[in-house]
Amino acid sequence: ALAPTPVISGFSATPSTISAGGASTLSWAVTGATSLTLDPGIGAVTGSSLAVNPAATVTYTLTARNAAGSTTATTILTVQTVPDTQAPTVPSQLTVANVTSSSLRLSWNPSTDNVGVAGYRVFLDGELRDTVATTALNLTGLSANTHYRLAVSAFDAAGNVSVRSAEIDATTAVTGSSVHAIRRGFAAPITAAIKANLRAIKLRGDALGRQEGILGQWGDSITYSNAYLGALGSWNLVAVPPEDGHDYVPILLWMGASRLSDDNPLHNFKGDRYCNESGWQVTNALGAISGAIARSNPSWSLTMYGTNDIRQAEWAPAEYEQRLERFLQVNIDEGIVPVVSTIPPCVGWDARVAAANVIIRRVAANLNLPVVDLHDLFTTLHPSDWATVLLGDGVHPSYSGRSGDLSEDAQRNDGYNLRTMLTVDMAEKIKHIVFDNGAPEGADLPILVVRSATHPYKTLTRSLTPTFEFLHDSGPVPTGYSWTVDQSPHTLPDTTAEGSTSSASPILAHEGTWYLHVRANSAAGWGPAAHYCLRATSVPTVELRYRGEAMSPHQDTSVYLGSSGTNYGSAATLNIYNADAGNQSMALLRFDVSSAPATGLVSATITLNLDLPIAEAVDYQVFNVTSSWEESAVTWSSRPTLGSGSLGSGTISVGQSQIEIDVTALAQGWLSGSMANHGIGLQHLSRYHSLLLIAREYGLQELRPTLRLRYALGSGSSLRCRVR
Repeated sequence: ALAPTPVISGFSATPSTISAGGASTLSWAVTGATSLTLDPGIGAVTGSSLAVNPAATVTYTLTARNAAGSTTATTILTVQTVPDTQAPTVPSQLTVANVTSSSLRLSWNPSTDNVGVAGYRVFLDGELRDTVATTALNLTGLSANTHYRLAVSAFDAAGNVSVRSAEIDATTAVTGSSVHAIRRGFAAPITAAIKANLRAIKLRGDALGRQEGILGQWGDSITYSNAYLGALGSWNLVAVPPEDGHDYVPILLWMGASRLSDDNPLHNFKGDRYCNESGWQVTNALGAISGAIARSNPSWSLTMYGTNDIRQAEWAPAEYEQRLERFLQVNIDEGIVPVVSTIPPCVGWDARVAAANVIIRRVAANLNLPVVDLHDLFTTLHPSDWATVLLGDGVHPSYSGRSGDLSEDAQRNDGYNLRTMLTVDMAEKIKHIVFDNGAPEGADLPILVVRSATHPYKTLTRSLTPTFEFLHDSGPVPTGYSWTVDQSPHTLPDTTAEGSTSSASPILAHEGTWYLHVRANSAAGWGPAAHYCLRATSVPTVELRYRGEAMSPHQDTSVYLGSSGTNYGSAATLNIYNADAGNQSMALLRFDVSSAPATGLVSATITLNLDLPIAEAVDYQVFNVTSSWEESAVTWSSRPTLGSGSLGSGTISVGQSQIEIDVTALAQGWLSGSMANHGIGLQHLSRYHSLLLIAREYGLQELRPTLRLRYALGSGSSLRCRVR
């Protein structure tokens, strides 16, 4: 039987409106196609996106074809031929952090513009202080113990300038402030916008049974050392209290500290099994995070990777950023409230440290997460001698062995003590504002939590008509709601209320991943947005993907001729290489389809995601595996046999991040019992290129290998959608 005609589940232009001479990206999501064409004037395409720059408004048509026929979809890209007169939106959520007696850091949420934001103007006490292209500025040379007013406006390339933001107030510290007062200023404020995000994560964690107060210590050797948290959280706890009399014992006990013992999570949750280890980079963490969560069950986490990443010969900032964002998304999806730390200074690596910290702050801002700024704390306390006072060997923080000593001298001149107490400072904020639902720092605005009785969070559901409920979580009482549904994760709804009804029932235009965005108005003003992710399909579907089972029914690995007796079953990536007859490897994948209906199958697609982008196009082939194998034991020497001739082939283009393999005929055989299910094998044909695919052990579930079985409507009337 022929496979069904292709399915186009998404086709769009981003942005959908450009100025003459500008560019847009056409993006599409297609399953079951053997060829794709774009009209007018483009022709055959591969991958999932293409940059275009038409001279006039055009309607693009995407045609997906296979042996059964073709499917089309259209999108309109508007080109403005008249001058751009629209100003950017007003910058929002201004936040002050890292306050000292002479400096502070101002950051804000980005503006949007019909063409694009060119930059921002920062005003200090009503006067222009600086112009920047980013959404943050360090203001230096300020006077001690002085009140300042701060505001920001945005401008575009055409010279249109937004209205200036509302001013926020900041007061610099008194000269000679205690180290504790200074240090607390480097645990970033948890504003209403950040609180709204963290509360949603926390409540998801409650439903998953996360253990309140327990910290996920995610990092490298600077986290693995028991000089960080472990020593302070054991035995006497605070041996010498701080001069200001602040009592840190309650928060340490909340975090799991133990008196007269070192048998506690702060001391014990160390090593690779708990996602912290010497030499680790973010890529190591992505392979270990799932197991670490299962062992420690934390309710919040602090992530600090980068010191080893930046010291690699081929330091790749874009790859570091992508992996860091994926790692933090694992925490978000698993209901673990994430905090991110900048990396400390490192002797001889100033430029790369600075680049890594720009990335860390940007990722945190994009995901609306709080930051502890260890780097700027070190350089503020010791501007010229941090390398000798706060570092022990040029890389790792110094440690005097005085962990329980919170006196001025022990804190100011001990790198590990500073990092420990900066984490404890943030713990106090997290507990009070997020876990105890206290007021945020700054304006107290209405905060909402979104629930859906029809579409569980990120779970594939057969329905294009979701329903949502907006629950008032904290802050002033809502008087109205503004909401929208789209396919972007961070949209901010406008300030025009849809009404006072705390619910919504939109109709989705098509299958795919969607986001509900909502905010509430109140007497105090509009609150921050709450976001909810759902995945919708219109046909009965079984989705098979590894989700953390102790004994997984789904298996994948790679086998390598160059190390023919080695098993790679526990690796988080599938490394496929093809150099010559003596140096090659292949991937093996198998999905247990025993729980899926045996009849009515329309299509079966395996989706594989790339871990890293490729520099050149790669050709690959897929084979039916005809003998048994086990992930934990198979090697190149014991590899299974492959069927004669490939099942198909394809090309991975530069910029492509995903492979979709049509295995409908195979799946029909597996389901009917006419063919033994030993899975598939994948090899690539392009010489001297390594292809890294994400395996089932990878931390971010949505990127793991997935088999989707789509059924005809009416087949198996009880089947709506299953996720295994």
